[in-house]
Amino acid sequence: MGRASRDEVARTVATERDAGARPDELTRATAWLADRGLGRYRPEQTPDGMWRITLPGSAFDGRGQVSMSKLGSFVVLCGDFFHVWCTDKRVRCRALLERADAYLSARRRVDPAVAGVRLGQIARQLELGTIDLPTLRTMAAQNGKRDLAAHLARLLK
Repeated sequence: MGRASRDEVARTVATERDAGARPDELTRATAWLADRGLGRYRPEQTPDGMWRITLPGSAFDGRGQVSMSKLGSFVVLCGDFFHVWCTDKRVRCRALLERADAYLSARRRVDPAVAGVRLGQIARQLELGTIDLPTLRTMAAQNGKRDLAAHLARLLK
């Protein structure tokens, strides 16, 4: 290892130490990104100390980089965790619709009140505000999710 490389490593370790992160925590998150072809993105620590990886909407486009179900969720690696995020509201809306579809499709019987609470929690987790079932039905219809819109319409009867 050359002198410049040692200096780079020393600066990186010092930065991680000063940020309050364990080096292995950042190494795992960085490796997770690299494994998905997203090595140019880096974890950032939020003001409340949480680690977040903010990705572009294209990372969730279904080509295997990052599953839409990870958006707004946490990835746990060997006891460490980080939050996966996207600032594109349209992508977060797509994530909500996919999760709503999966949630409703996985249940034989759905209590509208329970579904409304659960799907409302997911909407807030995705920072989409308060979304009720009628609004979600409209969103589904506007986004070409006819089966989901129909399922929600049946729930609302």
